[in-house]
Amino acid sequence: MAIPPTSVRNNARKGLRERKKWSESGAEPPATSVGVARARDLSNGKSLSKSTLNRMVSFLERHAKNYKPGNRDNKGRLTKGTVSYLLWGGKSALSWARSELRKME
Repeated sequence: MAIPPTSVRNNARKGLRERKKWSESGAEPPATSVGVARARDLSNGKSLSKSTLNRMVSFLERHAKNYKPGNRDNKGRLTKGTVSYLLWGGKSALSWARSELRKME
């Protein structure tokens, strides 16, 4: 079991805040219910299992190309891909999750 560091927790919180902006504007918010649940677990500092860390690494590796932190739409919202990536803990989560998995092996 691994507890997410502050940077990962903060990225997840930011993702939740940015996702809310999409909802408030009446647009379909980014991310699935799984991504939102992951963000809640991360932002609350919940201890994560090896299987969850593996899923995080898988998601973050697949979607790294969608993470564009400076890109905003014409309403000032971060892009959906960036919000989704943040919900999973952002860039710092990838290196952290990999490190935790190495420790577990």
